[in-house]
Amino acid sequence: MKNIIFLIVGIIAISCHQQSDSKTVIAGNFANLYVDSIFIVPVGEYFPGKKLLPKAYYHTVADSTGNYRFEIPKLTTGFYQIVNRKYPLLPYDLFVEQGDSLYIKRPAWNSKDHLSIVGKGAEKLNYLNVDGKTYALKDLIYDTIGTNGFASELIFKSYLDSIYTQRLHTLMQDEGAPDWVKSHFEIALIAEKSKLLLEHLERRKYLMNGDYGYFYPDPKYYHFKRELAQTDSNVGNTQLYKLANAILNHRAQLALRDVSEEDQWKATPFWKMAYLKAQSSSIWKDILMIASTNDYSLELALPGFFDSLSTMQEHFNTSHTAIPFHTIANREIESFLGLAPGEKAPDIALPDAQGKMHRLSDYVGNVLYVDFWGTWCYPCIKEIPDALKLQEKYTNQPVKFVYISMEYSEEEIANWKQFIAGKDERFGNLLDHKPFPGIHLVADKQMRNLQISPYKIRFAPTHVLIDAEGNLVQARADRSNKISTQIDSLLHTMH
Repeated sequence: MKNIIFLIVGIIAISCHQQSDSKTVIAGNFANLYVDSIFIVPVGEYFPGKKLLPKAYYHTVADSTGNYRFEIPKLTTGFYQIVNRKYPLLPYDLFVEQGDSLYIKRPAWNSKDHLSIVGKGAEKLNYLNVDGKTYALKDLIYDTIGTNGFASELIFKSYLDSIYTQRLHTLMQDEGAPDWVKSHFEIALIAEKSKLLLEHLERRKYLMNGDYGYFYPDPKYYHFKRELAQTDSNVGNTQLYKLANAILNHRAQLALRDVSEEDQWKATPFWKMAYLKAQSSSIWKDILMIASTNDYSLELALPGFFDSLSTMQEHFNTSHTAIPFHTIANREIESFLGLAPGEKAPDIALPDAQGKMHRLSDYVGNVLYVDFWGTWCYPCIKEIPDALKLQEKYTNQPVKFVYISMEYSEEEIANWKQFIAGKDERFGNLLDHKPFPGIHLVADKQMRNLQISPYKIRFAPTHVLIDAEGNLVQARADRSNKISTQIDSLLHTMH
């Protein structure tokens, strides 16, 4: 880790300079992005998957065909990312200078087309065009690594090394990109490769023999860490941010490898917090702190989780390095602490099948059992008989059952309407071909829906128990066949 820390020194921003007062234009098309807000954000001021800092970033709205246009009067030269709903829209960061006029087209993920950047200032970004055309991840890498075709992890590593060595060589041959831009992309490629190597360990056993366990590699597999350490940079980098969580998870896996799978899951968040507290202050530590919150979801049910998280926050408030990253991390931690038992349950406003809006706060005065599920989720479907029995038990009692279905597209939402009406061809028998009782709401964009984001949903089904005063009892409650004892206890306190 010491070596990697050296890589990150000064990561927040490059030394920027103002050129002229000319306007900067960035326009183009994003496939599958329709009538949605997007922002241009300096790379050192955001983190993938986290809310943007409360600043006045340049903002526009893509139209119904995915076209967008930014006109920026005084842009500071530097590296930027285009962000939608907390997530980067481009595979790599953009180096933009004041006065540039760029047209950027990003195809659909399953398209044979590739990223295209043209216009004034595009010559320094031509390496992105070349790399995207020649080394499309979805074709060249993902289709290959998602197989059991590598007899050992070292053969897999050699395969990736061969590709990324060529990609780096192609980058260095580009005469249009300044050296510091090449350095930025070099780090992005190494970080991307490193992340793929670590992800392979998570799924290697499954690919080879269907076992979901973590694979512990030959020590020679770790050469990529030395590559990262040898790369010097003073810029933030989206790919590096994405790598941080993979490194943290890998370290936890190694530290807890001799613990049973169940105990490992219970111990991992506490190990991560202790590990982070033990690190010296650095921007890399700040990044790891933010990344550590990526996996907290089911962990909210663990005894002592919120106390440990609060203690880590106190430590971080006195040991952070970069103010923007401290703000992002602190806000993330606060958002998790807001899901502790006794806190006011975050309100949600979502439509039912007829389009009528409902809020969780509409049902204060009742015990509330909220089920985040989806018609695409087999464990959710399998739970329906238990859900029906649970509802029947509390007929005519002050208990409300709210089912929030996380569906992505209009087509999926239409299928959901058929499902809850008991008309689904495959699973209608679960409801005896009758309407699904309870309060049914739908969240589009699945787990990326902004209304449900305060609940940090990472998997389905997820259940939440709320008392009659609107306070959280458990943000990760038991499933339908085990929750009745807690509901009974809450009802008892109401009498």
